[in-house]
Amino acid sequence: MAPAGIVWMKLVRHALSNPNPGPDPGPNPGPNPHQVSLVGLGAHVEDYPFACREGQYGSDEDVSTQLNPDCVGPCPPGKICAGATHTPQPCTVGSYCPRGSATGTFCPPGYVGYGTSLAAKEECDLCPPGYVCEGGSATACARSYYNPLAGQYLRAACLSCPPSTTTESDAATSVDACLCNIGYYNKRSAANNSVECALCVVGSACTEAGTSLATLPLKAGYYRTGSDSDDLRRCPDAGANSGCVGGVLADGEGPCKPSLQGPYCRLCKVRDQSEYYSASEHKCVPCKGNLVLVVIAAFVAAAAGPVGHRLGLWRRCRHRFSRRTVELVGWAGRLYTQLSLRAKIKQMMSLYQVVTRITQVYDLQLPERVKRLLEIFDVLNIKIEALGLPLQCLGLGSYEYSLSFTMFAPLVLAVAYVLYNLAGPYVNGILARDQRWFRLGRPQEKLMAALPGLLVLSFLVFPMVSSAAFRAFSCEVFDSGRSYLRADYSVECSTSTYT
Repeated sequence: MAPAGIVWMKLVRHALSNPNPGPDPGPNPGPNPHQVSLVGLGAHVEDYPFACREGQYGSDEDVSTQLNPDCVGPCPPGKICAGATHTPQPCTVGSYCPRGSATGTFCPPGYVGYGTSLAAKEECDLCPPGYVCEGGSATACARSYYNPLAGQYLRAACLSCPPSTTTESDAATSVDACLCNIGYYNKRSAANNSVECALCVVGSACTEAGTSLATLPLKAGYYRTGSDSDDLRRCPDAGANSGCVGGVLADGEGPCKPSLQGPYCRLCKVRDQSEYYSASEHKCVPCKGNLVLVVIAAFVAAAAGPVGHRLGLWRRCRHRFSRRTVELVGWAGRLYTQLSLRAKIKQMMSLYQVVTRITQVYDLQLPERVKRLLEIFDVLNIKIEALGLPLQCLGLGSYEYSLSFTMFAPLVLAVAYVLYNLAGPYVNGILARDQRWFRLGRPQEKLMAALPGLLVLSFLVFPMVSSAAFRAFSCEVFDSGRSYLRADYSVECSTSTYT
């Protein structure tokens, strides 16, 4: 800033030192470096040459561009020119600069300027989802918030995630980015396109954030019908080496061991007679050996008891026991008669026969200790599966055959017992080499003698037969809408085949 007067003196001296300013410029003189602007007498607080005004720029290499405040001309598009600018600067980020701009103009609300040197607002970009844009800059929605729309500028555009959820990072663009916290899972299916977190149900293990219904991991010993089901059910063989292996269900039902399928993973994938389901190993194993001989041997062994008794094996063996043992047995027999233990034992057996069948008939879940205790008394029930025979390998493993056995086996045993009593005198006569053995039969007497045994047999098998009849109508309904017979999960109820 030159002091007032000094500038004027310099200018006047410059003019006087050039007494020949050149030819007459005419009525429209052009710029002339030898001409000066005339100023009046007095003090002037100004810079000379003139400073280019805002939005204009001049060149420091050519003083002639600064003979007036307009200098070279307006600032170029995409540039800013403050006062006294000789080199235009790029327009700042978040702004656009039309021609002649002294400062940048912010991009409109809902728009953002990512680069420099923007010349028009049309060059601003639309604010992307996950952000709000104001003043030309983009601000990301914080964690646990999301914005699915573009072109937003109000903070209210960032929506809060549903309860018990959070996002992995900021700038979330969808509610799908809101992940359920550890211990929760999204109960909505993937097709629903929404989030509703719920506490993980019994049987699941939600140890990671973001668990969904499709990725819900199951504990070992639990089963569900599909990846869209939250109905987790405890498998009957839950425990060590269960057929329900747990984990994340890839497809189908389960998760099951590789060879298993169906409700509670109780059916073999191979449905022919080459494999059978082993209840002890909780998996399907190959059929091996001559199973027909095994079955025949089992029934022969079951029939050996009455035959051995009729041949007098017990009477022959009792003499091998000591006298004290025989006396003890006699004393126990007398005590049995005196205390009328027969009726009490029958009542006790009836109780345990009914109690051990409750879980099968009424589908109850008993505590593990109670189940183990009742398994001890399960020997009082006559069951074909208790024989441990792989009848599936013979094509006899279905519930139809099991029910037929349960219904008709007692009748066969009753007939065999009656024939056993009727044939007793004849067998004794033959063993005694009596030539008139065929006249020793006493049918009426032996039928009356067989009556108590028949009553005991009917007493023993009645709970078994009645519970089998009830189980024929006991179906379990799953959340898929399908129901299966609890006694045989290969039987689907309410189908044309079994109705």
